[in-house]
Amino acid sequence: MSQWTHIFGTLRVDPAGATIAQQEYILKTVLAHQPLVTGSEGNMHVNIVRGDCDTYSSHNEFDECISYKYGDTRNRRRLVYLADYPTTEECGCRWLLVIDSSFRDRTLRYTLREFSKWLNRLSKRVMVDDIFIRIEGDGGRKPLYITDYQPYHAMYEWTSRVNNTGEPAWYEYLLPDYLEGYPLKLWYKYSYIPEVDEEMERRKQFEDAIHKKLYGKDE
Repeated sequence: MSQWTHIFGTLRVDPAGATIAQQEYILKTVLAHQPLVTGSEGNMHVNIVRGDCDTYSSHNEFDECISYKYGDTRNRRRLVYLADYPTTEECGCRWLLVIDSSFRDRTLRYTLREFSKWLNRLSKRVMVDDIFIRIEGDGGRKPLYITDYQPYHAMYEWTSRVNNTGEPAWYEYLLPDYLEGYPLKLWYKYSYIPEVDEEMERRKQFEDAIHKKLYGKDE
């Protein structure tokens, strides 16, 4: 006779991203790279439900939410993009992960070990804000509950702009290329920052050198 285990529950998570589309892309990509919770007749399936979304009154031409800070040395407002801050409560959504899966030919201990690995990996890549999970097996054994979200919330790996280590978090490689949260070419066009000018000049020289090598003449 086959032995079964079961996992039921929800997690409320807050993926990084400056827009709802970015959040959804990052969340789906993270889930696609998660370790498996297995059964002989199928693995764990996770359903994504988008919760309530907050709105913000100002957006740029890329539909990214922005806030404003004043008082810099040049007496003009400085754009601060919410992509720099993973908890984008001013523009973004809370997301629910719904799990309702059964696993054949697995013991409760085995399923718990696989799910713990899955949950720990997830918590590093998206912020866990709430959790209610029930794990049970056959034989009338008392179910196991996971309801304390705080240990998993604390596992979250912040972006390199926040953690002060310079080491990018895994999900940062999924975000657009930002310089202080703002696309480099637009910084170059609308600001007067020597470091940006130097970087743009370096990129132009590199592109010209590649073009000359490929086509034998300057662009």
